[in-house]
Amino acid sequence: MSTSQVTCKCGALYERTEFNAAPRAADRFSCTVCDYTLEVFTGTSAPTYRLISGPLRD
Repeated sequence: MSTSQVTCKCGALYERTEFNAAPRAADRFSCTVCDYTLEVFTGTSAPTYRLISGPLRD
């Protein structure tokens, strides 16, 4: 299991944790703020995302 931080193009910051799971068809994770696709994953990689902070507002 590994943990890292990922920033979306809108500025939202996520904690990404990856672990192994059973093989499956392709899946994706999209930003909960702007719906931008941050990652498409397949196989045994099974990341989870947790929103840490949203983008700055004007």
